[in-house]
Amino acid sequence: SVMPLIEVIEGDDTSQETTQTAVTIDQAIKKQPITSADVPGFVVNRILNAGISEIFRAQEERGLSIKSIDEAVGAQNVTPMPPFFLIDLLGLDTVLHVAEYLKEMYGDRFYVSKGMQQLVADGKLGAKSGGAGFYTDGVPNLEGDGEADGEELSNLLKLKSIVEACLVLEEGVATHRDIDVGMMTGAGLDPRRGIFPPFMGADIAGLDVILEQLEKA
Repeated sequence: SVMPLIEVIEGDDTSQETTQTAVTIDQAIKKQPITSADVPGFVVNRILNAGISEIFRAQEERGLSIKSIDEAVGAQNVTPMPPFFLIDLLGLDTVLHVAEYLKEMYGDRFYVSKGMQQLVADGKLGAKSGGAGFYTDGVPNLEGDGEADGEELSNLLKLKSIVEACLVLEEGVATHRDIDVGMMTGAGLDPRRGIFPPFMGADIAGLDVILEQLEKA
């Protein structure tokens, strides 16, 4: 009820009239609609999960402290909330379901956190289960004590998000405008807070700079 975004999904047989009716209804109830083709993850979940996959991968491969990651990435102001803290609020089971589905559909460019799988199996779902999730009273429930490099991890998250946003665009799933609007209204990437959606952020940084960073990564 709080989120401004509604993704209007167009199937193969959806008429333009039906799409326009849905968009008009969304606007009438003061929501921000975007249109998306009927693909796994649609727009926002697909791009969000692509970016967070790199955080999951780095945490497990390097044995990083999730508290260190949240503090370091949170200080970089690339997302409205630090990643593991946010997932505790959303519900680990919900996020895990989406992550597993996207990996099944798109392959190894999506990474599923084994630690999150175990926490869900143990019934630690975050706020909805009384608070025990990635954290219990601020204490991490995942192994790892390595210090996180916030700038490096934030850059990985941003770059992977740009790559996935480009794939969404190239596949004709959504327009570049709807992709950025979706990430602003559905993922809280608000330019007024200095947090930019993929294409706007790339334009500001410079496409040559982003390309160089992607090649290096």
